[in-house]
Amino acid sequence: MLKQAVSQDRSAKDLNEFWNFGHKTQIRMPVFSPAPMIIAKTRRIILRFQNADATSPRNARTLEELNLRHGLIFRRLLRKGVIVEASPQRYYLNRENLFEYNEIRRSRIKVLLLVIAVIIIIAAIYGFFDKP
Repeated sequence: MLKQAVSQDRSAKDLNEFWNFGHKTQIRMPVFSPAPMIIAKTRRIILRFQNADATSPRNARTLEELNLRHGLIFRRLLRKGVIVEASPQRYYLNRENLFEYNEIRRSRIKVLLLVIAVIIIIAAIYGFFDKP
């Protein structure tokens, strides 16, 4: 039993060295980010409203007509005012609020990229990327 555990440990160590090209660091598993799925789902919901021409209170549609569920992302768009309930169970896409929603998201992305760039510059200045 102990011999098997030692051989498994040795195999894992060899695998680490192989994938890291001999560096003595551990293999890091990629972290799952739901952001791309959320963005894709948001786009699908918005496109369903646009394709059904549900962009005014007069053209409001039910979720069944749009083949949508009252899910998390739908509720988020409803809370932000991107989707508006015109009458009970009938919804439409508010284009003005969609434009504002997208502008806010773009500005947040710009700020995030700026913060990442500053961190990389500071790391470069202090020699974080220099090899020992």
